[in-house]
Amino acid sequence: GGATAGGITPAMQPYDYVVPHDFIDMNVDRPLSFPREIYRDPENIPLPRVLPAMDPDLRAILIEETRKRIRASDEYDDIDLHEAGVIVQARGGRFETAAEIRMFAQWGGHVVTMNVGTEIAYARMLGMNYACLINISNPAEGVAPWDFAEMPPLYRRINPLSVDIVLAALPRIAALAGKERAGDSLIFHPEMTSKPAE
Repeated sequence: GGATAGGITPAMQPYDYVVPHDFIDMNVDRPLSFPREIYRDPENIPLPRVLPAMDPDLRAILIEETRKRIRASDEYDDIDLHEAGVIVQARGGRFETAAEIRMFAQWGGHVVTMNVGTEIAYARMLGMNYACLINISNPAEGVAPWDFAEMPPLYRRINPLSVDIVLAALPRIAALAGKERAGDSLIFHPEMTSKPAE
């Protein structure tokens, strides 16, 4: 996955990359699960665990490929890579208030976005391994001043770099096929599903 986000932690500056390791999901309006027919076994709908929240193998690949790309050229000397972070997914529909951002910071949030928490939750429900690459597009509200006029040059610079990172990561991700993964044992727990006891 991927997204742009507001930096709650002042050290996470616009143009920086973050490969987060955990999340806080405030999107209380999303459906809690998929329709039954979406699941591999409609009689065994999982209540998944999310520890770890992100797949460690995917995170390691994204970290390594991002580091390679931003250190390969002096052009990217001003871009830092943050190898961990907690994403807060806000409810969406508007930017957050400065008070909400202060609250998210007290909770341990490092960046705020409007989609990633839902992606993680849904991916785990479907038994998918997940990690994401976040780019800081702006300071979170109240952290520092910013303006929408700063966005177009950021996207023009970051989009091709982000595509290069993902394209470099894909063959390594494909090579993980068949490997035992951290999330494999966290998806199906007979005592924590809708399947009746036999």
